[in-house]
Amino acid sequence: MAFLKENKEKYRDAGEPGLSSWTIKLSKPDKTTITTTTDTNGNYKFNSLLPETYTVSEVLKGNWKQTNPAASGKNFGNKPVPLKILVPLYVDPDSNWDRIVKAASCVSITVIINPNDGPGGNPTVEYLAGIKKLHNAGVKVVGYVYTGYGARNPKYIRADVDLYKRFGIDGIFFDEVSDESKDLGYYKLLSDYVRSNYRIGAVFLNPGTKTDEEYIKNSIGDTTVIFEDSWTKWPGYQPDKYISKYGHDRFASLVYTTSDASAMRSSIDLALNRGIGYVFVTDQKEPNPWSKLPAFWDAEVDYAAI
Repeated sequence: MAFLKENKEKYRDAGEPGLSSWTIKLSKPDKTTITTTTDTNGNYKFNSLLPETYTVSEVLKGNWKQTNPAASGKNFGNKPVPLKILVPLYVDPDSNWDRIVKAASCVSITVIINPNDGPGGNPTVEYLAGIKKLHNAGVKVVGYVYTGYGARNPKYIRADVDLYKRFGIDGIFFDEVSDESKDLGYYKLLSDYVRSNYRIGAVFLNPGTKTDEEYIKNSIGDTTVIFEDSWTKWPGYQPDKYISKYGHDRFASLVYTTSDASAMRSSIDLALNRGIGYVFVTDQKEPNPWSKLPAFWDAEVDYAAI
């Protein structure tokens, strides 16, 4: 049986529901395998087996983790890894900020602020008040800094990082990040600078596409955006295979021009199945899809919180 583990106990407790449509794999002594899927109650079976020694395992779904299986090796407890929302909030404090404050009671949210293609200057009273409200609601706040794909002079980037400290935020979102290993040293120095100058020191990297694994292996960023593009390109996107080796919180996807709430839910499902822990889906379009929250924001929060 495959079931939803609802507490920290090792084995299944009465009332914990089964998980349907999970793939169960049976390995034979000759090293061949056969698979089946669980029914609506989470049960499964293999028919017409000869008396031999078999190994049974489950195929873990994206953004789920397995609790210890029972001693029999036949029952598998699983629990979802909590999904988080990463919101590019490229608008001055307004009602969009208030809606995020309200949503933070339902789901973990990190907000990227971008006053003027970076900090732009000292924070206004409105920004300081808005950030305080976000923090009081439990929202993490990071500041936007562009890097020109490794071409921008690091001294100007460090100046932006220093200026953001006056906003009282939690870290930096580096945009226009190179996906090439030759620029690894450039970004390591920038990430180290953030981590040494901020209390939390969260570092987000945004190449917006697949990136060299060395960035992940060396923890250049805490989280890397591996997709930033239109919803029409999201279903066909294939992430690098190495993603499965790392935690879900190491990856994010930003999907825009999404047609409706149904497409939003499908987009989140794809992120979950691909092992991505931070998501944001919007119906807004280029040139700036991050200027306000999507029309289906409340539905997105509810779906991410499931």
